[in-house]
Amino acid sequence: MKNKFTLPKRLNLESILLGVVFVFSFVYLVVKPAVFSPDSYSYLRADMYRFPGYVAFLRISKFVFGEQIYPYFVVVFQTAFALIAVYFLYKKVSVFLKMNPFFKTVLLGVLLLPFFSSLNIANEVSAEAISYGLYLFICSYTVIFLFKNQYKTVFYIAIAVFLLSLTRGQFIIIPWIIAFLFVLKERKQLFLRKNITALLVLLTLPFITKFADRTYRKIFFNEFVETPYSFVNSVTLPLFIASEKDTLQLTNPDTKQIFKHSLKTIDSLQLRSIYAETNTEQYKLFHDNFPKICNQNIHDYGKHYFYKPEAPHQGTVEIEKTSKELFFVLVKNNFTQWISLYFEGMKHGFKSVFILIFVLVMLLISGWKTLMRFDSLWAMVFLGTLCLLSNSMIVALACHSIDRYLFYNWFFMVIIIYAIFQRSKSIV
Repeated sequence: MKNKFTLPKRLNLESILLGVVFVFSFVYLVVKPAVFSPDSYSYLRADMYRFPGYVAFLRISKFVFGEQIYPYFVVVFQTAFALIAVYFLYKKVSVFLKMNPFFKTVLLGVLLLPFFSSLNIANEVSAEAISYGLYLFICSYTVIFLFKNQYKTVFYIAIAVFLLSLTRGQFIIIPWIIAFLFVLKERKQLFLRKNITALLVLLTLPFITKFADRTYRKIFFNEFVETPYSFVNSVTLPLFIASEKDTLQLTNPDTKQIFKHSLKTIDSLQLRSIYAETNTEQYKLFHDNFPKICNQNIHDYGKHYFYKPEAPHQGTVEIEKTSKELFFVLVKNNFTQWISLYFEGMKHGFKSVFILIFVLVMLLISGWKTLMRFDSLWAMVFLGTLCLLSNSMIVALACHSIDRYLFYNWFFMVIIIYAIFQRSKSIV
């Protein structure tokens, strides 16, 4: 007699274990309280220098659920959304690459690490969990788009990129990376209508999101500007290595005053490169004290310096413009030291110069292989190394290389190592 209680064939051991892992993770995370930081309150206040995506999410959550309940909803939604994205990417990548159980386990562990490490993304009232989920969905649909020839998924990529770029600006060039690989793949038939359509969607996305970002500020702050925090962050490293003689290159009196005051402030705190010897020591001093050099110094002073009661947001806009002017002058005057510490920041983000060199070598190898012939495995590695390095370069340029800005691409390291393992097997 046939056993009526036999488990369905699809409900295999892997499915059961995945279910246990995700249910446990969800329950464990949602019973923990929401964690508020100074960044959380800047989103709740809808400060002008915050991207609108997470501002809208928090404001709507608070309006719908009320002051007492919304923190719980935020944690539940962030956890569920990000875990679904983790599962989606895990399944797409592991099945497509035909990973063995060992690499599947490592991939899943790395994808879940940001939830359980000090990053604590699910419980932090900050943009990371939503951004992580959106980024993983982009990567998942990119696999489908590039390697499974389902070109309509480019519109899913577009939606996710649009939402992500309005939540975290560091990923705005991702569509161009995808477009680059798409061109390499379809170079022989690039001018087919479906290919041109997909390419145009990817190439125009950054401009569309920038316009949307500006429109948001025009509506709510009467300022048609992008998020005014890019150069305020970027000027921090040039300010850290600057000297008093750089004042001679500044012609605008407001710029000169802000520079002199900011330099004097960090000098009084001994937070300049002259107070450390080696590049590593200098970068550590900069990295550990970034908020004191940027947020609590040039940004706060500049906002108050340009403040006008009749235009309360003008200070935020003007200090961004001033920082942009300062950035190019200070980098030009101190280029050698700046580029040295910039690469020190990239090295810090990768934890080791050897890992950075490894990724660079894999970029060159996979890029050459993909250029010669679009092999799916090497193209996946090329995509991963491009994402790893581009994000690292943007973060090192814009601020300090902390895991909070870099963890999104950790899983690509598993894919790269797996590719090496697979290719070494084929050689043997």
